Amino acid sequence: MYQAIVDYLTDAYHPHTILLYGSYSRGTQTQRSDFDVLLVTDRGKSTHDDTVIGTVTLDAFIYTTQDFLTKQDPEEFLQVLGGQILLDQQGLARDLLARLERYAAEHAAVPEAEKTRLRNWCVKMMDRAGAGDPEGMLRWHWLLYDSLEIYCNLRDQFYFGPRKTMEAMRTSDPDSYQALEQALYQLDHRALSRWIERVLAV
Repeated sequence: MYQAIVDYLTDAYHPHTILLYGSYSRGTQTQRSDFDVLLVTDRGKSTHDDTVIGTVTLDAFIYTTQDFLTKQDPEEFLQVLGGQILLDQQGLARDLLARLERYAAEHAAVPEAEKTRLRNWCVKMMDRAGAGDPEGMLRWHWLLYDSLEIYCNLRDQFYFGPRKTMEAMRTSDPDSYQALEQALYQLDHRALSRWIERVLAV
């Protein structure tokens, strides 16, 4: 199936650059995973392809060379960082990944004043989440949603989104991962409190 997808993309778009990212590049795909891939081609026009091949849905972003080269904002491509180069005839994939690595390294550190603000915000939100009223429950979910990025901010780790962060945490900090998992599955103030304690434990 993997080769069938690559063959389809090659025949349909004649790319000179193919960069696979997401779960398929990490070998963590499931039956529900999309095949996330970025292509650059000298033909046609920029487009998106969500064709289903076999049982796999594509999430393919196709750029013309001109369109790709005009996009200089790293934020537009952060999801591909750590991806797997399948084809790179012009060196564009290698250059993109190197640029994204530099960007992530430069933006990982958070000023101490901002860390203090984030710690105080977490404590305040925990207090308000314990009220048990609709506003408190809203703040509960708000805190839980933002807490994973705050976990990274307080450790000077660049936040790559929930999936990559949780996969890394499962290996590098299993106690925190377990606390997060319990907070996600248990609508219990003690579980949320244990997770936030892990977030702030730096």
